[in-house]
Amino acid sequence: MDTAKLKDIKLKQTLISDAEKAQPRLRLLWKNANETQRKEILELTGAAESSIDRARRSGRVSAKIVVPMAAVCNVSPFYLIGMTDQTGPCDEDEINAFLEHFGYVKRVGAKGTKKIDKQTENVAAAKEMLMATIDDSQRAFMERMSVEDIIAMIRAMAVRAEYDDKYKQMLLYLKMLLLNI
Repeated sequence: MDTAKLKDIKLKQTLISDAEKAQPRLRLLWKNANETQRKEILELTGAAESSIDRARRSGRVSAKIVVPMAAVCNVSPFYLIGMTDQTGPCDEDEINAFLEHFGYVKRVGAKGTKKIDKQTENVAAAKEMLMATIDDSQRAFMERMSVEDIIAMIRAMAVRAEYDDKYKQMLLYLKMLLLNI
């Protein structure tokens, strides 16, 4: 994969990992990376080595660090954050799938990436969607989601709710739904 394209992606420092799984994986990856790979990761992230070290020690990592690490070392970013146990190769399609999974809508190679969550563009539409009858394709999608995926989504929403009123409203709707109000 051409890692030069990653320089244009503007990723935020939102924590996205399962720390228990990510921590040993990040440590092993960094330990096995040669000096050239380490320098390229640092250059692509724009982060200090202390930030990478903190991520490795804690297992708490953001897309800003995971994407370059995955691309440079050719390891699936989903594996690095603990979402899958398959190391897999890392190519543009894998990076794009990872970015889309976490709400980054523009793809690798595009000028800049703006993080948005389409469900929050219109809170009223999100509420109507929750109240609407679920069709078969939606039901099939939700049945494929693991408990870990759902928990990760709720945690991400709770973190976002601390800084964004739209997410606070959505989190309130979700709580009402869960409490069957």
